[in-house]
Amino acid sequence: MVDVRDFIAGWIGGAAGVISSHPLDTVKVRLQTSNAFKGTLDCTIKTMQKEGAKGFFKGMSFPLASVAAYNAVVFGVYSNTSKLIAQYRYGDPTHAPSYGDTAVAAMVAGSVSVVVGAPVDLVKIRLQAQTGKSNFNPIPGPVSRQRIVNAGLLRHNVATFGYRIPITTVTTAHVTKTEPYRGVYDCLARIYKSEGIAGFYKGGAAAMIIRDIPGYAMYFVPYVMLCNLFKSSVTGEPTAAGYIMAGGLAGVVSWGFAHPMDTLKSRIQLDGHQGGGVLNRALTIYKNEGMAVFFRGIGVNALRGFPQSAALFFGYEMSMKAMSP
Repeated sequence: MVDVRDFIAGWIGGAAGVISSHPLDTVKVRLQTSNAFKGTLDCTIKTMQKEGAKGFFKGMSFPLASVAAYNAVVFGVYSNTSKLIAQYRYGDPTHAPSYGDTAVAAMVAGSVSVVVGAPVDLVKIRLQAQTGKSNFNPIPGPVSRQRIVNAGLLRHNVATFGYRIPITTVTTAHVTKTEPYRGVYDCLARIYKSEGIAGFYKGGAAAMIIRDIPGYAMYFVPYVMLCNLFKSSVTGEPTAAGYIMAGGLAGVVSWGFAHPMDTLKSRIQLDGHQGGGVLNRALTIYKNEGMAVFFRGIGVNALRGFPQSAALFFGYEMSMKAMSP
C-alpha cells in the first residue's frame, strides 16, 4: 500500500528548499546561460544594481507552487520504492535498505520526477534568465560565429552559440526578437501556443533524465550514509542538526556531480530546444566554447545545494515525525 505521508512530507520539504535557495539558483542559471558576467560576485552585484533584491527571486512563484507536486513525486516514489525493495529482498518493508537499494530507489524516483520537473524547470529558467528592465532574449537556435561574421554583424565580445545578443546589435532574418515574458502564466501560454504540450518536454526532458537518474543516486546515497554517521548514541537516529548537515552535504555532492549536465539542460531549455539532440548540442557547445563552459557556475550551484537540501531534508524528516503515529 502506498504511504501518502511521504508525498505530503516531500511537499513541505520542497517548499522549504525553494524558499531558502532560490536567490542562489537565479545566479547559477544566469552564469550557465550568459557570458555577460565575470563570475558569481559580478553576477550578484550586477543583478542587485539593475534589478534590486527582487531580481534574485524571478521565477520563484511557479516552482514554489509546483514544488509540491515535484518533491511529492521524488520523495513519494523514492520512499515507496525503497519499501517495495525491502519487502521483496528481506520480507519486511521497514528493513533498513542497503546503499545499493537506496541507489536503485533514487534512480527510479529521478526517472519518474521528470514528468513534473521538466515543465517546472523550463518556466523557471526562462523567467530567471530575463535580466534587467529591458530583456536580452536568447537566440532562437544555434548561431555560429562564422554565420554572424558572414552577415557583417560581428562586434567585439558579441556572444555566440547559446547566449543572448543585444537586439540593437543583431538584425538578420536568422535572429528574431521576442518579447520578454510578463510572468509565469504568460510564459506557460506562449510555450503551449507555439509548441503544444510537447514544448514543455522537448530536449530538456532528455537532458533532465540523464542528469537526474544518476544525480538522485548521488543525492540519496550520501544522505543515508551521512545520516548513519550522525546518529545519536541515545536515540539511534540523527538529531535535528544531524539531518540538516546530512541533507546539506548531500546537496553539495549531488549538485557538484550533476552540474555539467544541468548546464546543458539549462541551455536547451532557454533557447527553445533548437540545435538537435542532447549529444549534438553538447558537442556543438564544446566545439564553440570549450569544456570550461560546462563548469561555469559550479561553485554557486554547490553552495546553493547546501541550504536547499538542508531545508528540504529537514522539512521532510520533521514532517514525517509529526505525522507518525
